[in-house]
Amino acid sequence: MIIVEGPDLAGKTTLCERILEHMHRHGYPYVPRHLSRLPYCFLWQHYYNLISPFVVQDRFHLSEIPYAKVRGDVPILDSWSYQIVDGWLKSVGAVQVVLIPTPEVLEARWRKDEMYTLEQVQEVRANYLVMTNDRNVWYDAIYEVTDPDKGPNEEFIEDLCELAMKRHDYVESCS
Repeated sequence: MIIVEGPDLAGKTTLCERILEHMHRHGYPYVPRHLSRLPYCFLWQHYYNLISPFVVQDRFHLSEIPYAKVRGDVPILDSWSYQIVDGWLKSVGAVQVVLIPTPEVLEARWRKDEMYTLEQVQEVRANYLVMTNDRNVWYDAIYEVTDPDKGPNEEFIEDLCELAMKRHDYVESCS
């Protein structure tokens, strides 16, 4: 499972598409999945049912924390349940990457019909920055998006996919 996290307008969906293309070229049957808003009555335990080895996941559990803060909601994940979900993901060899766009990139990409205001998206970005500096938050890579017309380069994608393939093969060999 490859998880791409980050605020709205970071380029997560585009990166997921590029990862899928790369994995398909290498014979791995990954499928896309997107989780933008959690269903009503979603409990942290429900994340377990969403974990799957051949998924490129556009947003997962990490997003719940910065977005809940912006919405003024209580996150469904506290530090204890967050670490349990992390453990589940690690047990299947998941790879998690966080995209952090600059404020200028968010401003250039933002449109009036977005789900969140520009100020809210900037606040979510700031929340991600705080989280990625917390040593208790697990991720494998961070990519700073500095150009509104470009995302991660091919080398970054290849390295990410190589890590995912190694982890997948390792988990398979242990089964």
